[in-house]
Amino acid sequence: MNKNDELKKLVKSKGFKTFWHCLDYLVIAGYPIMDAFGISLQEFGEDRIFSDIAFIRWNIIPIVDYGFDGSIDQTITNKFTIGLIDENNIHLSGLYEVYRKWLYEGKFEASREIEETCEVLMVQALTPFLIDYLNTIGKKHYGTDSFELRPKKKPSDYLMPHSVRNIN
Repeated sequence: MNKNDELKKLVKSKGFKTFWHCLDYLVIAGYPIMDAFGISLQEFGEDRIFSDIAFIRWNIIPIVDYGFDGSIDQTITNKFTIGLIDENNIHLSGLYEVYRKWLYEGKFEASREIEETCEVLMVQALTPFLIDYLNTIGKKHYGTDSFELRPKKKPSDYLMPHSVRNIN
């Protein structure tokens, strides 16, 4: 049995409810992101990637490492906060539609009040290629650009200015 067959068997045995549950589990279990994404996509199909989504927030997180020699190393990581719709909150679908629009338009960053009505997953392993793919599928699913996965700021906007980096 090859690695792909083993993953398929594992996914079938777990009985995941959504694409995102499957992907999250496989990534946390240490499978490479492309394998995890591919198997999740095979199990649920493109049309189910966004069918259970209340919202997605893309957060760019700056990471600053201070060296013993006074050097500063800055990197950026992406984290996606994904709210899921299920039988307990399906009646709030209209509210989530407005929330997605407000997030896209930058009216506010996040609302704990709204997000607490959902099961929330945090996904960090998505590559720029997969992010672009999800954006393309998201546009097809929602029919407009109102579900843009791209953040409003450029990644470099999250880094400290050069003059601040040299702390000696």
